[in-house]
Amino acid sequence: MGNDIGFNAWINDHMDKENTTIISTLFHRSVGISFYDYLMRVRLQNATKDLALTDKGLTDIALSNGFSDLKSFNKRFKELLKCLPSEYRTKVLDTPPEYEYSHRKYIPCSDPEIKQLLEMNIL
Repeated sequence: MGNDIGFNAWINDHMDKENTTIISTLFHRSVGISFYDYLMRVRLQNATKDLALTDKGLTDIALSNGFSDLKSFNKRFKELLKCLPSEYRTKVLDTPPEYEYSHRKYIPCSDPEIKQLLEMNIL
């Protein structure tokens, strides 16, 4: 896995096991969402950039953004963004040029529709 970041890995490196619940609770109180939900947003944000700006295959994008496999990537992507990664890529390629970063177009997470989907659908 390329960017394997996770709460438990960080806790194991920096804290003893007894503090996991405390740190998790403090994170939720400070940020307003759980660490897992935050991590999923970061992973999906990076994945949407990869889908829009690269020709990488879906499995490579999934693995390089911390998903264990293509199936889990597709599932979480569909749950949160209401489309499959392949559908998102097609939509981005077919979208008139609003956000020019390269030869492909990127729909940023600040886009009201994407932002609303992320906020409404995080577990």
